[in-house]
Amino acid sequence: SPPPGRPGYSRQRHARDESEAVKANERFRLARVFPVPSHIDVSGMLFMPAHFKIAQFGMISPRLHYHDATGVDGRIYVGFIGAHLPTKNTN
Repeated sequence: SPPPGRPGYSRQRHARDESEAVKANERFRLARVFPVPSHIDVSGMLFMPAHFKIAQFGMISPRLHYHDATGVDGRIYVGFIGAHLPTKNTN
């Protein structure tokens, strides 16, 4: 729930995971790997399948990919905000 007086997104705009097709395709999966602090992942990189569908304007469908680490350090790490990442349905 957003704070009082602040806008939010409907549940339909949130995806907590990617499709099996995206997770199984190395190129698609690697496009969703973003930097995080080493206390989140020792490699400093993490696959972030959870995302918000920010908008849809014809062929433009921006996304916000994130990792919820509130149980670890109380933070949510945003890995990417921008154009829809590659899938079998994108160019």
